[in-house]
Amino acid sequence: PSGNIADMGAGTTFLGRNILSKGLEMLVVNLDINYDALEHGRGIARDKKLSQVYIVSDMGTASLASHTFDYVVASMSLDMQNLEDRVKSLEEFKEKVEKVLKI
Repeated sequence: PSGNIADMGAGTTFLGRNILSKGLEMLVVNLDINYDALEHGRGIARDKKLSQVYIVSDMGTASLASHTFDYVVASMSLDMQNLEDRVKSLEEFKEKVEKVLKI
């Protein structure tokens, strides 16, 4: 596959780094509220000469252009939340995906 992928709640950008290390020609945009996690992933990607985009933001309030991405995932966004927070995050994720996905 090729195209643009947004990882909402990317954490340390594990998914994006793996996509790019497989040789897939994709623009990977990593979004996470945790600056330190993104910086950790950025360091690893830099060492591996992988180019990605990093945005520090909450997925519900992220400013992303409409109809921008071919793929949208939430690889690490729900791993440390209680059930009530997960439901809220999924609702925000659904709203954001409907806006930014190319359909």
